[in-house]
Amino acid sequence: MLFRSRLPAVDRKQQLIDAALPLAERYGFDSVSRTMVAAAARVSESLLSRYWTAPDFQAALLEAAIQRENLTVLAQGLAARHPVAQAAPLELRQAAAASLI
Repeated sequence: MLFRSRLPAVDRKQQLIDAALPLAERYGFDSVSRTMVAAAARVSESLLSRYWTAPDFQAALLEAAIQRENLTVLAQGLAARHPVAQAAPLELRQAAAASLI
């Protein structure tokens, strides 16, 4: 039988965000579901609930996009008028807006 080791919470959160960012780029920030993220990360949906509520996960996803300068996801967050996206540094917001043109 194959046993998986438990990851520390910080590593597990990183794994989930890493799985979610490409999905957000491909399908759109607002279209990424918990089911999609869980499948991509190969974990259960309930594991996501252990770390974040749905709105908190969107905020964490946008924070990661800002930190990694992912303009595609940031632009989608700006279009959705998400407060985390609107709080991004001005230069990033401008670059994200320019990427839409």
